Amino acid sequence: MSNETSPRVLVVDDLEANRAMLARRLTRRGFDTEMADDGPTALRMLDESEFDIVLLDIMMPGMSGLEVLRIIRADRSPAILPVIMVTAIHEKDGIAEAIKLGANDYITKPVDLDITLARMQTQIDRRKAELALHSANESLKLRVEERTHDLEKMNFDLRNEIKQRQSLEEGLRLEKRRAEAANRAKSEFLATMSHELRTPLNSIIGFSDLIRQQLQSEAPAGTARFGEYAGYINESGQHLLRIVNDILDLTKIDAGKTVLNESHTSVADLVERSIRLVDALAQKNNIGIDLGGELEEVELFCDEILMRRALLNMLSNAVKFSHSGGRIEIRAELDTNGDLHLIVADTGIGIRPEDIPRVMEPFGQADASHSRNHEGTGLGVPLTKSLVELHNGRFEMDSEPDIGTTVSLVLPAKRLQMVTDDVAKQATSAA
Repeated sequence: MSNETSPRVLVVDDLEANRAMLARRLTRRGFDTEMADDGPTALRMLDESEFDIVLLDIMMPGMSGLEVLRIIRADRSPAILPVIMVTAIHEKDGIAEAIKLGANDYITKPVDLDITLARMQTQIDRRKAELALHSANESLKLRVEERTHDLEKMNFDLRNEIKQRQSLEEGLRLEKRRAEAANRAKSEFLATMSHELRTPLNSIIGFSDLIRQQLQSEAPAGTARFGEYAGYINESGQHLLRIVNDILDLTKIDAGKTVLNESHTSVADLVERSIRLVDALAQKNNIGIDLGGELEEVELFCDEILMRRALLNMLSNAVKFSHSGGRIEIRAELDTNGDLHLIVADTGIGIRPEDIPRVMEPFGQADASHSRNHEGTGLGVPLTKSLVELHNGRFEMDSEPDIGTTVSLVLPAKRLQMVTDDVAKQATSAA
């Protein structure tokens, strides 16, 4: 940058006497003066150093002042580097051409120092003002860019905060819906339980009251039906016990307190024993059970009681939701991964596909009305699902209204063991 008290001036003239005299006079007036005797030298000095103003002679041999001015203006504007042409009075055409090329002003020979100083100071002041304005513009531009960057960052952060809040709100809405669904399920469960518990309790109370009345009466003939009444009471009590056991078992599984008592169990025996437990109910409702794919040579490492209960739950549901004359198929088969599929398929009332997730939830039922045609607490499917998952398996369900339901209890291959003929003979001999 140029010094504030000593503006730098480049005097360009091919005549040594002219440039030396002008340089001395300017130096005495406080200017820092440099001299060049031709155009190329002046251009080199301008490239190497910074000047506040140039006094340029128009008429020079070789490269004229007009040519030097043209090169200067190629990359330096009049505001950045003022150029005052020095010319003779009769060189009017040269002055006009210089103005067109970008000269800031001109002075004539012989040089009048006061006029020269006034015109130089005017151009230097303009240059300072222009540089100050340029600096202010650059500073303002930088501040605008910084502020724009800050605003963009604030806007970005604000958008992120809005997204986070929207995500949080969506999460809260989802949790609210889940809580409301759980609350509805609880209410429906309580309503269902009131029905499920009230019916057998009414039977227990009613038949026990009949027994009491007949024991108090003088007509001993009625005592013949005590056995029938006792059977009804026992059946109602067993039903209540099953409900309580289901609730307790599901609660234990959810709490992670269920301990598996595992052993190798024949898949064929597991299926056949489960069928025997529902066979009487199936015959009573005129429903046939078909057995296929027993896999007699396969053993499953499992808690036999819990796995039989899971299979029994699905068989009981199949019987309960099948029409008279319907068919139930139960089969055991291996898939390409070696996993075991225990499949129960019925031709009953079926479930809408969109209701299947609801049926999977504890206390959830496809038919939530209190006056439904089929008894049940809605614990069978979720309990079975939990029991299978305890064995590292998975529960699958496929259903269609009025077509039927197919459920699969899928157990991993690592829990299976193939029984060889020798092992089977040893087991038979030991028996």
